[in-house]
Amino acid sequence: MATPVVDRNQWYQIYNNGDKSQAVMGTNLFNRGGTTGAVFFNTTNTAANVQRWQIFPVTVNDTKLYTLRCKEGGPNAFMSTFYVEAEATDGKTRPIMMRGDVANKNAYWSIEAWGDDTWFFTNAANGSGYHLNKNGNGIMVMSSDIAAPQNGQRFQFATIDKIDDDKYSSVNLVGMTSSSSRALSSSTTASNTATSNSVVATSTSGSSSSTPSPDPIANSSTSSGLSTGAKAAIGAVVGGVVLIALVILGLYLRKKRKHRAQYTKAYELPQGSSDQHLTPVTKYEMNHDGAAKYEMPTTYVVEVPNSERPAELPGCGRDMHARTT
Repeated sequence: MATPVVDRNQWYQIYNNGDKSQAVMGTNLFNRGGTTGAVFFNTTNTAANVQRWQIFPVTVNDTKLYTLRCKEGGPNAFMSTFYVEAEATDGKTRPIMMRGDVANKNAYWSIEAWGDDTWFFTNAANGSGYHLNKNGNGIMVMSSDIAAPQNGQRFQFATIDKIDDDKYSSVNLVGMTSSSSRALSSSTTASNTATSNSVVATSTSGSSSSTPSPDPIANSSTSSGLSTGAKAAIGAVVGGVVLIALVILGLYLRKKRKHRAQYTKAYELPQGSSDQHLTPVTKYEMNHDGAAKYEMPTTYVVEVPNSERPAELPGCGRDMHARTT
């Protein structure tokens, strides 16, 4: 099976069937909360970051695959595939830019030769029965119509500039077991690229046919990357913490019940007690029958002649005192 020899320290232009007037572009992760972007064909502008692609070889389950990143999306954005309900093509799948921690095996691509210096893409999520295909409107889909010739499935690559950025020196994706991730430098050998600005092919079988290959990561585990021992240790720690919490809670409830029982013995009346054991409540009321009543005597009215001075009656005070007592 013929595979391309690519320089992972190189930005590439990706175009279709010899037509360099249009090239594949990938946007930044502008959609779905910063997790996805768009991929489609647009008018060629090799100076634009959206059309500068890194093709990075990786190994998954002992199978050589590729990841694709564009400069605009950054080192954590990968060309992947996703399901589109409105897509009329069988499979209803289109390419998309996807953040690395969201992508799974849909970020892995196989690149194989048609035998005429053009290449076709298959995706690990769709399998070898679907090829990346350019429609007339520039939108790309994964098509199950793969019988040659298929002009929309013939892709080519042209070099643009060196990358020389350590951020693009490695790939971290689910399922990847190894990769050639040494630091990038401008001294990367030029033998990885063709002198004619196109990608050269190497063949591991001497055949350039496009026979379908098995899905290399169909049975790949999508675990979180933790070893069995680490998971067991985490489980033991969590179990210990839960056990300690339950013991503390039990001691607290026991102490609370004991305190409540003591309170009941000291301050609550035993059952069956009658009111006769209670201390009588002292009532304070006025004794109206024995209360002293104070009444003012009837007022005297004494008239004196007009010709004489008013005179004070003798003994008036003593008489009032006697009457009141």
